[in-house]
Amino acid sequence: MDLDNLNQFDRRLFNKYFGIYVKTKRLQMGYSLEALSELIPNISCKNLKLIESGIGRVSQIELDLLCKVLELSPQELLNIGRITQVNTLLSVYAETNEHYPK
Repeated sequence: MDLDNLNQFDRRLFNKYFGIYVKTKRLQMGYSLEALSELIPNISCKNLKLIESGIGRVSQIELDLLCKVLELSPQELLNIGRITQVNTLLSVYAETNEHYPK
């Protein structure tokens, strides 16, 4: 997945959902934050914690490294991207619905 293709709003949502997914996969694989950050020298334990919380911005390099270590498939990333897009549309619909009630 190319992060440059996401707009700013989608990028924030993607970071949120990707963080949840990373934490879930990390726990399923039995890694602590420290152990996972040792496997990925480019990502500190603190930065990994921010990524998992959805606050930290994931670079393309970090995304690729996390996917490799956590064995995330391109299909799983596409699913996270689709969830992001659907939630963006739902947010826009909800906001529009508030301003233009039927």
